[in-house]
Amino acid sequence: MALMLPLGAEAQFSFTTNSGTITITGYSGPGGTVTIPSMTNGLKVTAIGVEAFMQCRTLTNLIIPTNVTTIGVAAFQVCTNLASVTLGTNVSYIEPLAFDACLALTNIAIPASVTNIDESAFADCGLTSLAIPSNVTSIGDGAFTACLALNSISVDPLNPCFSSSSGVLFDKNLITLIQYPSGNRATSYSVSNGVAVIQGSAFSGCPYLTAITISASVTNIGAGAMSGCYGLGAINVNGANSCYSSSNGVLFDKQQATLLQYPNVMAGASYTVPNGVVTIGTNAFSTCDNLVTVTLPSSLKNIEQEAFGTCLYLSSVTIPPGVTNIGGDAFYCCQKMTNATIGANVTTIEVGAFSYDSGLTRLVLPNSVTNIGDGAFTQCSGLTNLILGAGLTSVGSDAFSYCANLSRVYFTGNAPAGDSTVFSGDNNATIYYLPDTSDWGSTFGGRATVLWAPQVQPGDPTLGVRTNRFGFTIKGATNLVVVVDACTNLTSPSWSALATVTLSNGSSYFSDSQWTNYTRRFYRFRSP
Repeated sequence: MALMLPLGAEAQFSFTTNSGTITITGYSGPGGTVTIPSMTNGLKVTAIGVEAFMQCRTLTNLIIPTNVTTIGVAAFQVCTNLASVTLGTNVSYIEPLAFDACLALTNIAIPASVTNIDESAFADCGLTSLAIPSNVTSIGDGAFTACLALNSISVDPLNPCFSSSSGVLFDKNLITLIQYPSGNRATSYSVSNGVAVIQGSAFSGCPYLTAITISASVTNIGAGAMSGCYGLGAINVNGANSCYSSSNGVLFDKQQATLLQYPNVMAGASYTVPNGVVTIGTNAFSTCDNLVTVTLPSSLKNIEQEAFGTCLYLSSVTIPPGVTNIGGDAFYCCQKMTNATIGANVTTIEVGAFSYDSGLTRLVLPNSVTNIGDGAFTQCSGLTNLILGAGLTSVGSDAFSYCANLSRVYFTGNAPAGDSTVFSGDNNATIYYLPDTSDWGSTFGGRATVLWAPQVQPGDPTLGVRTNRFGFTIKGATNLVVVVDACTNLTSPSWSALATVTLSNGSSYFSDSQWTNYTRRFYRFRSP
């Protein structure tokens, strides 16, 4: 349904009706100053829906009426020119990412009606000041993270759940540190003794901090608590702390089995994770722009979500054989990564794990991999060649979508489960499958399939010595790409590549001018 309303300039809203109330679900007007209607068709407008105004860069001023109680997930995300917001006096719930990346939003008056401010609700905003009213009872992780102009957070003294100390947001009893204001220009911060919990993203996106000291009383540090601190060179832990430790400025659990946070600008472009580390924690290396090479130990078993996300200059990674699962977005947007060697026991590559890794050109997944998550390798624009192991049973939606240069995909096992979006946008890709495998149709994942079965024609007159060369004709599918290898000993073979040939019109002639240098010579075909 669509509604046309005179709002100074005509604006168009789309909406849904649910239980006698209206939720605004979209906007297509000219922007500027927009007032959300309080009623339409005799029904109250009570909610702004998910992504309703997302990326509406023409929106500059917003007035939300008193009937609205909920502002939905990412409702105004990336409205970069939104400079002022008037929240109605009945708004109670501001959902995740509601005003994320509203860069021009320097001030907002949160009404007393608000009880819940969810995670990242105002992250990356231009806020210069912030006051938490008396009725707020819940504040999610990173609700105000990376607000680079925000140097202090205040709390109404009557609020029963939260308090402020030196501009830092805490729970009422100063036991949980919730948010350190990103605009605070102090270069170091020591967590006070008595603080037990550092909430997830509490220090995330604080560019001025160069050192953080964790007190002995801290027993819990949330995920990504110190990620995105672009000036952070060291994390120190009081030696009496029973849960955490620090080694050369890197944060670990007490037993140093889990690496929790690598400081963003630690000196040196390479880091060797100590042997004995079992887990690389969520966001542990996230946004570490100085890091070019990392060596993972044989003891490693777990790589958690976003562990190396947005390490822009990380050049390569070798996953050890003990790792069975690669977490969601684990290597997201590692744009300089040219090589990823997947360990022989990895079974699952989760959602977005290597997405936007534009430097990858060739990828081989071992037979151990059974599941590839949604968008796991989407937007790997440099990827040209892909080999998938025989154990693969499931490929998620958009798993390899928009890999614009992907031309050859080799499946070594039966056709896995996967929808038509797996290779969406990969307009140059051809899917090859092996003889004696099953469930293949004429297409897979939206791309044409071809049987990969090149053969030498033993009765062909070109087979044998011709003009001092040994040669033969290879026949197979048109445009099939074949690498010819050779060795001299099948008992202990050492194969070397001799040529890469493309079967134009279904055949190609290969010749070896060096054949007389050997007493015997064996040849094989393989995919590139």
